Amino acid sequence: MRDQGLVEAGLGLAEGLAALGEGVALALEQELEGERDALTSAARPSARPRPASTRPWSRTSSAAP
Repeated sequence: MRDQGLVEAGLGLAEGLAALGEGVALALEQELEGERDALTSAARPSARPRPASTRPWSRTSSAAP
C-alpha cells in the first residue's frame, strides 16, 4: 500500500516536472521570437532614426513633437 503511494507521488512529480519543462521551453521560445523581431526591426531602414537635418521639427523648433 505504501509503495503504491510512493509510485503515485513519483508519477505526480514527474508530470509536474514535465509541465514545468514545457513552460520553460515556451517562455524561451517567446523570448527568442521577441529578440528575432527586435533584430529584424533594427535591420530595416525604416526603423533607423532619421538624421536631424531631415526631421521636420528640427527646422522649426528645438523641441521634438
